[in-house]
Amino acid sequence: PCGDEFSEEGPGDEAPEALDEEAAEEAQRALGGRSAVAEDKARCVAEAVGLDLRRVSAAVRLFDEGNTVPFVARYRKEQTGCMDEVALRRVERGLRRLEALESR
Repeated sequence: PCGDEFSEEGPGDEAPEALDEEAAEEAQRALGGRSAVAEDKARCVAEAVGLDLRRVSAAVRLFDEGNTVPFVARYRKEQTGCMDEVALRRVERGLRRLEALESR
């Protein structure tokens, strides 16, 4: 999305999927959704554990809501792209390490 607002395309030139994603992001921000810090946190964890950002973002959000690894692995597969418990534990550990660094 960086720099897209300066493109020469008109408002109707974007693909419908791009419009849907942008609309969803705007709605999430307007409703008090995830902050830029939360997105950066997910990006840092994804890079540290070597997993897909979208899946890690979903897992981080679920963990921040208080969900446990077994619960997410069993009942929130559709949100995490079917991440197994091993991958979810990697994300959880990376998230806790990052939070520990932030608190220092």
